[in-house]
Amino acid sequence: MPTNDEGQLLDHPKNDKSLMVPRASTLEKSDVERNGAVYPKTAAEPVPETENTAAVYLHALRRHWLLGTVLGIILGGIFAVATFLLVPGYYTPFAFIRVSMSPESIVYAQDHINIHDYEVFKNTQLGLIKSPYVFMAALRKKKIANLSIVKAENDALAWLQDEVRAGYINESEIMRVSLTSKKPKEATELVNAIVDAYIEEVVNKQERERRAMGAQLTQIYNSKENEVRSKRASLINLADKLDAANSESAKVQATVNIQELSSIRAAMLQLQTSLGEATGALEAGKAMLARLEEMPVSEIELEKLVRQDPVCKQHLEMIAGLRQAVAHSGQMVMPGTRNSTTDRMAVQLEGIEQELEIRQNELRELLKGTKRAEIEEQIAAADVQVKIINERIAKLDAQLKAQVQKVSEIGRSSVDIEMMTSELKTLESALAEISVKREKLAIESRARPRIIREQVAQEPVTVDKPKLALILAVMFGGIGFLLPISGIVWWDVQKNRINSTEDVAKGIGLSVIGSVPVIPSRAIRRLGSSSGQDLYWNVRLTESIDSISAKLLRNATIDGKRVILITSAVSGECKTTLATQIAMSLARAGRRTVLVDFDLRSPVIDRSFQLPLVPGVSEVLCGEADVLDSVCETGMNNLFVLTAGQSSHHALQALANGKDQSMFAELQEDYEFVIVDGSPILPVADSRYLSQHVDTVVLSVFRDFSCMPKVVDACEILESFGVTDLEAVVTSSTEVGRGIDRPSEVAESV
Repeated sequence: MPTNDEGQLLDHPKNDKSLMVPRASTLEKSDVERNGAVYPKTAAEPVPETENTAAVYLHALRRHWLLGTVLGIILGGIFAVATFLLVPGYYTPFAFIRVSMSPESIVYAQDHINIHDYEVFKNTQLGLIKSPYVFMAALRKKKIANLSIVKAENDALAWLQDEVRAGYINESEIMRVSLTSKKPKEATELVNAIVDAYIEEVVNKQERERRAMGAQLTQIYNSKENEVRSKRASLINLADKLDAANSESAKVQATVNIQELSSIRAAMLQLQTSLGEATGALEAGKAMLARLEEMPVSEIELEKLVRQDPVCKQHLEMIAGLRQAVAHSGQMVMPGTRNSTTDRMAVQLEGIEQELEIRQNELRELLKGTKRAEIEEQIAAADVQVKIINERIAKLDAQLKAQVQKVSEIGRSSVDIEMMTSELKTLESALAEISVKREKLAIESRARPRIIREQVAQEPVTVDKPKLALILAVMFGGIGFLLPISGIVWWDVQKNRINSTEDVAKGIGLSVIGSVPVIPSRAIRRLGSSSGQDLYWNVRLTESIDSISAKLLRNATIDGKRVILITSAVSGECKTTLATQIAMSLARAGRRTVLVDFDLRSPVIDRSFQLPLVPGVSEVLCGEADVLDSVCETGMNNLFVLTAGQSSHHALQALANGKDQSMFAELQEDYEFVIVDGSPILPVADSRYLSQHVDTVVLSVFRDFSCMPKVVDACEILESFGVTDLEAVVTSSTEVGRGIDRPSEVAESV
């Protein structure tokens, strides 16, 4: 296939010295019909659509998918990154607290704690760390109260209850306390202050109570120790005063009576101890009942009760649904506008939230009532136990008095000795028990507390992006990806390019006599090579051109049409390549063929065949050279070339005056076919004048490049210049050799 020096297609779009003429008027009475095809009257009439809208957009996408994809990836990435960075980030400092299952023991074994009791203890600690008095203790610190995130809230206590998060990590002993804020440093200080307040107000309070108990045991121990010393001194003095001559039977009887008296006193002492415990339990219950209103209800217990309550379940489901609907409706409304539906749903949501709050208050009162009932039941049980113990003490007191009287009758002194001895043993036993308890408390107080701070909150350096940021980044990234593709496709669709042979046949009504493959430039430069790939392209091109030449030969045989003008609507539509290949094909068929370069403003054929530019067509039109003498041989049998010559204003004027007609007449006498490579129709008027003196005009149409409105305009111009035989050849990569000779039949079948 002939090429220029650079190996490109023989077609030059530039016409820097174009001769522009006004467009000829269209026919007034009737349309011109050729081969059953009817052309539009005016360019103002809309160009008919040959494909559905989806197919048109798909063709546009096919042409520019690579560019659109690259730009889409770049713009989508920019949109996604910009969106992700513009969404405000948050910081979440957190502190860790260990809540052990049982207190640590140094020497003495601790009582076993079951899982249920431990879960209750853990949930209690969750409620305590988020209790109002812990938050208030943290907010009382001047440094914390002056934090900007605290000052920004009208109700700092309610804000902390909503924002502070506390929970256990994977059902472990580790409690995680955190707060999410845009200011990491202040959030870290606030979390540490809350943990400090919890340790001080809850954990250290238990330690202080244990130290107070140890001090109380020490005081009791000292008191009992003094009492033992006093009893021991009295016993020694009384023994000195005893008379050793008393009868042995009296001593035995006195011993028996004293033992009974000791038993009664021991029972009395045990009852008094039990009475003290029962009285303490009664007083403790009354104190708890008095403080019940001040004690906060555990949020964990309240949440469990809310989850079990059917009314709350229904309200929570309605609130979730309404919030989703409000959010969805708000996204559908333009910013700055109001939506009555959204307002109505917001009012309904507020009403249901108020009902839920009322129900939660009712459940909170129910929990308090349940606790009150439990405490009252404990108080009643303790009161009954106190009464029973008092009755037993009264009976033992009467027995004690009677036994004392009996012992006193036997021998006052002996009884006193035995009683003092028994009392001394009892006191020593109690003193030993108190000593053990005090020592155990002193040793175990050195053990690690059950609740300790594992890690203080550190100022976070990593930004936490909400899920919304990722969703928005993906959404805007998709929009950014689609924008260039959509814009390029829309821009291409506006060009109304030729997408297929059917566009030319159905949409314009031209008779398509064939299709030429689009051959890569690297293959064009190697068309003469013997490699398999080059032979493949050579065969495709030769078959398609030969098919077109066969139809031109048939027309010449039947109608005597031997002067053929090859032109196009605009530059760059492969007209020169098509003219050259058709001329070579006719020459190969044994027909003497002359290829005339009538693209006077942008001649190419002389360079392609390495022939002199002058003399040529311009010199023949001006009468400076003879036409037959100006024809050059090409080295190929039956193929001759008449170059364009040196273009001049006089040559163009001669063309406008019809000087080309006599030139074609002379060429027809010596050659069987005259193939004319004309200039584009729309930019300049040269081919318009030529069209009046040729037998057939072949319009070169380049798929994916030629625009249908321009092709229609070119057809109308040729029609207005009296062209009655207008054919088309489509350069296409998928429709090689395909032609439609009778567009009227195609139109009828559609």
